[in-house]
Amino acid sequence: MNISKMTRMAQEALQAAAETARAAGSPEIRDEHLLAALWDQADGPVRPIFDRLGIKGAEPEIRGAVERIPKVSGADDPALSRGLAKVFRKAEKIASEMKDAYALAEVVIARAG
Repeated sequence: MNISKMTRMAQEALQAAAETARAAGSPEIRDEHLLAALWDQADGPVRPIFDRLGIKGAEPEIRGAVERIPKVSGADDPALSRGLAKVFRKAEKIASEMKDAYALAEVVIARAG
């Protein structure tokens, strides 16, 4: 994964997801951590998407999903989970195919696919 191919907002979300995982004692950064980080971005795309889809009450579900992730005592810096790393690789491929310099929305497309 080439972090320089991500938008500033995506880089910040990934960094926040890593902090969330670290604080929770998770050895890896998972989809749930990234979704929580994207949810917390005030000017990000996630909340408006949920609103347009009519999805209400998502925040408690997102927070609960993060809380249910297994914890490890003394965990160091978390690494990307295999699944999330695969999503980012797929997003980079989609962005490249679309001749897009940055991969952000492609992460959502990649995860859905």
